[in-house]
Amino acid sequence: MPQQALKQTEGDTDYELNEDFKSCWITVNNISVYVLRTSDGVSVDLLPLGKEDKPPIASTYATFADASEDN
Repeated sequence: MPQQALKQTEGDTDYELNEDFKSCWITVNNISVYVLRTSDGVSVDLLPLGKEDKPPIASTYATFADASEDN
């Protein structure tokens, strides 16, 4: 069986992006959520479903340093 991009961690709704994958798409109703792991953090883009080739309607980014226990 091929490896999945998301692996379940705790409970039915907790997942982690597998180390072998750089990104994944998640669909929530009519919104496509693109999660991208970069060398220093994570970016998330929200796009209308079916229009994933267009600019995102919302985006955010955080660095791993921002999320460290020291902050």
